[in-house]
Amino acid sequence: MASLKSQIGKWAVGTWRKSQQFLRLEIAPYWYFHVQRMKPLLVYQMGKVGSSTIASTVDAYAQYPVYHVHNLHPKNLRALTEAHNSKRIDIPPHLYTGKMVSQHIIARGLPAKIITLVRDPIARALSDFFQNYTFHTGKTFVNNLAIVQDHIESHLKRDHFDYPLDWFQNEFQPVLGIDVFEHPFPHEQGYLRIKTEQYDILLLRIETDDAVITQALADFLDVPNLKLIHANQGASKAYGSAYKTIQNQIALAEGTIDEVLNNQFTSHFYSDTERDRMRSKWVARSVSNIS
Repeated sequence: MASLKSQIGKWAVGTWRKSQQFLRLEIAPYWYFHVQRMKPLLVYQMGKVGSSTIASTVDAYAQYPVYHVHNLHPKNLRALTEAHNSKRIDIPPHLYTGKMVSQHIIARGLPAKIITLVRDPIARALSDFFQNYTFHTGKTFVNNLAIVQDHIESHLKRDHFDYPLDWFQNEFQPVLGIDVFEHPFPHEQGYLRIKTEQYDILLLRIETDDAVITQALADFLDVPNLKLIHANQGASKAYGSAYKTIQNQIALAEGTIDEVLNNQFTSHFYSDTERDRMRSKWVARSVSNIS
């Protein structure tokens, strides 16, 4: 009897979740975009670039339907869904949201406001490793620095940087038809606004001073007195102590660092001086200090 009740309970919870997902991803978008003709706001960027803070802030202030996605290209959505299924890992909500946005907004040519972000690709890779530890290693996270060090050294090879370095060419440009590398990035300002007939885009570099990001968001959303709402900071999570230690001490092969920092992506969004500082920061680390 207890087993039957448990099965019924699981079925009820699963049915409720599916109904909520259907309402959020099918009924609500139809109402917003095809009945009320509202313009959506997309926080659309590669994973682990500090977007949770931006998304939380936008959710609190924007007067538009807001969707937080990492992928909109149908090919990439399919590949990631298959990868999660093959590893028997739950499909993250952003993939369901990405599919909805791709079908209801992008494929139908609807106008949208879009926020996208960039980050030091080495710092981003470290954050991604810890956030998606099970996906990358196939193992449950254990707060043991020696074990984590072994996994991360095999993870952070040159090919693991292809995703952030090529994200705009493989994801953003094919979906929106916009080549961000054709638009000079103002390094001192730390953000860029791109406007087309269909899209209004704010491109933020996450290392930019909070006060500047706050003002850029306030102008973009037309919301005076906006304040950033910080969220999803890796150092405060269950893996926080290991993340902080690795982040402060890890050293990568200089050849890998130079390839990453001389890539089109890094050269475009960071000045020579900024890349020199990044190189000094990562070359100076020593994994021999980890115990």
